[in-house]
Parts: sequence; C-alpha cells; structure tokens
Amino acid sequence: MNKLSAFGALIVVIAHIALIILCGVWAWSWVGPESFWGGVKFIFIWGIFDYIAHLVIMTLAVVLFNNE
Repeated sequence: MNKLSAFGALIVVIAHIALIILCGVWAWSWVGPESFWGGVKFIFIWGIFDYIAHLVIMTLAVVLFNNE
C-alpha cells in the first residue's frame, strides 16, 4: 500500500465518522422528536440521510483515489 492509498483510506474513515454524526444532527434538527413516533421517524430519516451521504462520499473516493 503506497502513501496515497493510505491517505485515501484515512480520509474515507474520517469522512464516514463525520457523516454519521452530521447526518444525525441534520435529522434531529429536521424532525425534532418529542414522542416515541417522533423518535422512530428520526431514526428512519437519519438512516436515509446517512445512506445518501455515504453513497456520495464513496463515489467521490472512487473517483479521486482510483489509480487507473
């Protein structure tokens, strides 16, 4: 593994952690759960936001760090 690949892997790991937290904050501020069903909706929306964000970041990682 060369240095560029290691750097790319580190960026992807940091981006994953940041995206999980950021998507949770966005979902919380958007839904503002105050009941059980609000909490269920929050978890559902968080999952959707997280899925979309991870698709974007992984696509960027493939495009930026593809050595071919």
